[in-house]
Amino acid sequence: MRARRLFWRVFPSYVLITVAVLLLVSFYGREAVDQLHARQTRAALESGARIFAELVTDDRLQDNREELDRLAKQLGPSTGLRITVIGPSGKVIADAHEDPALMDNHAGRPEVAAAIENQTVGYSVRYSDTIKAELAYVAVPVLREGRTVAVVRAARETSEIQAVAAALERRVFAVALSAVVVITVLSWWIARRISRPLERMSDGAARFAQGDLEHRLRIEGSREVAALAEAMNEMASQLDERIATIIRQRDEQDAILDSMAEGVLALDSDGRILGLNPACSRMFHLDPAVARGRPIHEVLRKADVLAFVEEALASPLPAKRDLAVRDDPPRWFTASSTALYDRRKQRIGVLVVLNDVTRLRQLENVRREFVANASHELRTPVTSIKGFVETLLDGGLDDRQNAERFLTIVLNQANRLESLFNDILSLARIEKESEEQAVELRPGHVDEVLESVVQSYRPRADRKRINLVCESSPGLEARINPRLLEQAVANLVDNAVKYGTEGSTVRILARRDHAGLVIEVTDEGPGIDPKHFPRLFERFYRVDKARSDKLGGTGLGLAIVKHIAAAHGGSVSVDSRIGRGSTFRIHLP
Repeated sequence: MRARRLFWRVFPSYVLITVAVLLLVSFYGREAVDQLHARQTRAALESGARIFAELVTDDRLQDNREELDRLAKQLGPSTGLRITVIGPSGKVIADAHEDPALMDNHAGRPEVAAAIENQTVGYSVRYSDTIKAELAYVAVPVLREGRTVAVVRAARETSEIQAVAAALERRVFAVALSAVVVITVLSWWIARRISRPLERMSDGAARFAQGDLEHRLRIEGSREVAALAEAMNEMASQLDERIATIIRQRDEQDAILDSMAEGVLALDSDGRILGLNPACSRMFHLDPAVARGRPIHEVLRKADVLAFVEEALASPLPAKRDLAVRDDPPRWFTASSTALYDRRKQRIGVLVVLNDVTRLRQLENVRREFVANASHELRTPVTSIKGFVETLLDGGLDDRQNAERFLTIVLNQANRLESLFNDILSLARIEKESEEQAVELRPGHVDEVLESVVQSYRPRADRKRINLVCESSPGLEARINPRLLEQAVANLVDNAVKYGTEGSTVRILARRDHAGLVIEVTDEGPGIDPKHFPRLFERFYRVDKARSDKLGGTGLGLAIVKHIAAAHGGSVSVDSRIGRGSTFRIHLP
């Protein structure tokens, strides 16, 4: 049930209390007024009766009943009283309204009996059969020598008394109603004066609870309410400062964790995830909102990582280990852990930091593979050169025919070494410029680059009777490094001419698609098995090593093409089928 507002608690209470007090005062006031009016009426009747009693004691009128009756009828209307003179026996002597001879004996009337028997003033209110109305009676005994010689009774209709009382009650009611209206307005004003500051404070507290801590309460109302408002404003100011400090510290901490390349994973003593940074989420494809608060073995299925976490939870000492995660492809991590402690220096969990060293391992493998491949590629021509030179030194120079053949072989092997060194240096230079972002790209005409390559390789193509065709839209432009792009296209054309068959066609095509610029080199050579595609652009990888050696290949040409495309922000691809030729593509943005 919703609580009522303070105003609707205070205002009705004030009004109800006021109305209740007024009703109570009115009730008792009416009783008091009625009693006062009754006393005043009785006093007025008694005063009138005593005045007339003075006439009755007059010796001249004492035995003159006709004169008394005349005076009663004369004075009654002028005073508004009904005067009746009654003898000691109860017989009516005079009456202001009726003929005394026709009236009943009044000895049994209560007020008359009290005056005759007790010689006291009698009073009663009753219905009069004579005038058919309710009257108030006061009977005053007339005494002479200690005995009652007559009774003078004064009477007045109660309707007159009630009319006066009703008029007085109407005035009292009007005053009370006016008081109720005035007090209601005052109660409303007082209730609003009390409740308005408190309601504003309640609204302000609600805004504080919603996070609007810059809002300030008005300092108003009583001293106590104003002091409370000042205290709440001070509280909001301090909370705002503290929350701002907490948010700033949290943002700084989040920024640090978010910018870390290492994965950070915090666990409690039960192995439940307290938090993880974006790097850790990316490493293991975890949703932080789902993972937080759950046991790590429910969200992570990496056995080596789980084993390290269990070891870290079991030991209070820092730990470090190299982990191999059996993914496809495999990944390697350097994991370290340290215990988490609260302010009371009690251990509450563990912090695990994971550094993905897969790239370093791959680079190390590439380095070892490169050294091995380069050593192998260098060993063959060096061994050949050394062997033939030794043969020549041992007397082979005397045999001119063999000497020339040997020297030709030495020259070819030296040329192969030169090509190998040039390709290695070229690849190293391209990689260095790409890493340092030193490759200069500028708008250039692609057709001019392709035409330069065609002019360079047309003599070789003609010697093998290979038709070299270039198809490019005139004025086709892109942001390129002409020297590097020409080298990449030249390597593709060199392979196409080298492995192309006599009478075949090598086609160079430049076109635009939805993603950018595409340069294609298509040959009609022996084709490549798709199983070689994943490694085709690796250093020293050759599909047919024997044939490549025979044709003078170094195994670095396609790797150079790949790195040149990457330096342009692009990529390479290949389509080929055995016996149907190959198409190599350079994709530029």
